[in-house]
Amino acid sequence: MGLEVRSAIEGLGAPWMLATDVAYRHARDLIRIGPAIIAAMGDSTRHLANVVSRDNLRAIRMLRRWGFEVGGEETMIGGVAFLPFAMTC
Repeated sequence: MGLEVRSAIEGLGAPWMLATDVAYRHARDLIRIGPAIIAAMGDSTRHLANVVSRDNLRAIRMLRRWGFEVGGEETMIGGVAFLPFAMTC
């Protein structure tokens, strides 16, 4: 889990998280600690945005629980459909 600062001047950052399905065994912990991690990311960048696989329904639910807006125009990357997600801190 981390943050790529895309523009410090404009306050744009791309949060990311890579995990296996084992992470979902700890979903309650992720939901509980997620807001603090997101808040720390917001200290560096006010606007957080990236993409999530359209088919990863568990990740989409978690992003929404953390307060992200998910949806919009799909982007195809390597034959996989992705949806944008974003939040202003």
